[in-house]
Amino acid sequence: MLIGLIIGVGIALLYGHSGMSGVDWDQAIKIGYSLILSPLVSFICAALLLGMKAFICNLDLYEAPKSDTPQPAWIRGLLMYLTSESIKHIQANKVTMSEETQRNLTASSSPTTSG
Repeated sequence: MLIGLIIGVGIALLYGHSGMSGVDWDQAIKIGYSLILSPLVSFICAALLLGMKAFICNLDLYEAPKSDTPQPAWIRGLLMYLTSESIKHIQANKVTMSEETQRNLTASSSPTTSG
């Protein structure tokens, strides 16, 4: 809804002046594709997980491990991989946020010229 609002305001503000140049249609189309593809990909992933539950018939996977028995190696590997990916995303966001903070501090501390 917010995306439609922004596009609508872009069209309304420039209506009659220069056509619809207030909207970057290439970016609007990309956003539309992402809004369509994201739920579709999520549905496919959920269907795959449901299919894995139906086809992987190892009932030990659906019960708590007994005492000191470790989980199967492939599950431990999958958990390690997913954990490492999460850490990578967190680190990437920290770097991006620190770069933006540095730019904002630099921009706010630079003297402005009035004249």
